[in-house]
Amino acid sequence: MKRLFTIILTLLLFIVLPPDTQAASTLEEIKEIVKSEYVGDIKGNIDNARTIDEAIKMLDPYSAYFTAEQYEDFLNSLELKQVGIGVIIQKHEKGILITDVLKDGSAYENGLEAGDIITKVDSIPLKDKSLEEGQLMILGE
Repeated sequence: MKRLFTIILTLLLFIVLPPDTQAASTLEEIKEIVKSEYVGDIKGNIDNARTIDEAIKMLDPYSAYFTAEQYEDFLNSLELKQVGIGVIIQKHEKGILITDVLKDGSAYENGLEAGDIITKVDSIPLKDKSLEEGQLMILGE
């Protein structure tokens, strides 16, 4: 988790580039950070990644890329500034698996149970989303 936090924090430093060069430059920065800081196995040649998503998919399932806004939302959730729906979740091949439901949360009040799988949020499939992306979607409007 500490490694992921360091990578995410470093990646966010490069998001302030002008819009016309931002995507290409950010991708190159991500590649360099992965090559110098990432300690896990990289699935493929990171230099061949053409998009940020391709680069992130070469890493472990716990690695994710956040925009500045997504990162802020993520930090807020860690600092308990946001109120969730009252579930403990983990990534599942079909979406987000609910592993526990808190009795005072809205999930409990609406009949969600441990073992339920959230497969979509607002008609958007969660199957290929990271746990963090799914969490942000669930917490969103």
